[in-house]
Amino acid sequence: MAELARPAPLLWCVDDAQWLDPATLRALGMAARRLTGLAAAVVFAADEACPVSAALEGLDVLRLGPLPPDAARRTLADRFPGMPPHGSDAVTVLGLAAGNPLALVELAGAAVDGRLPEPPALPEGSRLRERHRERFHALTPGARAVVALLLCGGPLAVPALECAARRRGPGAGAVEEARAHGLVEVRDGAATVPGRLLRASLSGLLTPADRLAAYGTLASVLDPRPPGCSGRSTGSAAPPARHRGRNGSWRPRPGPPAGRPVTPRPPPRGSGAPRPPPVRAPGSAGWSRPPPTPRPPGTRGGRAA
Repeated sequence: MAELARPAPLLWCVDDAQWLDPATLRALGMAARRLTGLAAAVVFAADEACPVSAALEGLDVLRLGPLPPDAARRTLADRFPGMPPHGSDAVTVLGLAAGNPLALVELAGAAVDGRLPEPPALPEGSRLRERHRERFHALTPGARAVVALLLCGGPLAVPALECAARRRGPGAGAVEEARAHGLVEVRDGAATVPGRLLRASLSGLLTPADRLAAYGTLASVLDPRPPGCSGRSTGSAAPPARHRGRNGSWRPRPGPPAGRPVTPRPPPRGSGAPRPPPVRAPGSAGWSRPPPTPRPPGTRGGRAA
């Protein structure tokens, strides 16, 4: 490389460094660190979630942010001149891509060919969608459970997310692992899966069993009712019956007054069963008998008329 850089400055580009094996990446990093004093430069392009910082330690890092809206529109117009710049497809593609150049090209190509899924997401065969899938399947089961909890429950406070991860199994370090792979973002104490595009890709990877387990865990962690009122623990009382009042609001159904015994329903007349004796309600001066049972139509004294 020193010989090649002698007649003219040399630029050495390594694209998609995240696909290199660790040994090759370490060798290239060692060579790049030895270019000091030469008219040569090296540029490594890698996925942001790829852990290449250790192999490239000592090199300057320039993190590229998303394309600004104007640059994204120009890219769309250059690559797909037939797409109306202010049409519904262009608006959908620009909003979903969020400045990601690869997503912009793949979404626009699918929209032009009529292959854009509904709801909008990366099409089948997308390179970016495949990257999302590989990053998700590279996680441990605990970290995948963390991602599923956020996809099903939306933004969650970090303590609640860690509590839910522990209930799903060994969750030590699961949140940090998902963050290191770029699948979880924490801002102001709340964790979420960043970006509509990533959420759409990962949601398609969850099985019905994954969703059911995530919803069950979230219900047990986020239940706002006090202990003993959730109805899920053994021995808890059933929730009280309710009825709609005159004003349309739901109220607990009133029970018998305190201290008054509940009178059982008497057997029907003519059944041969003995009827209960008169009862005297506490605090009352007279005797009372349970109200008679209404007779079925067409009967008299318990016998057919």
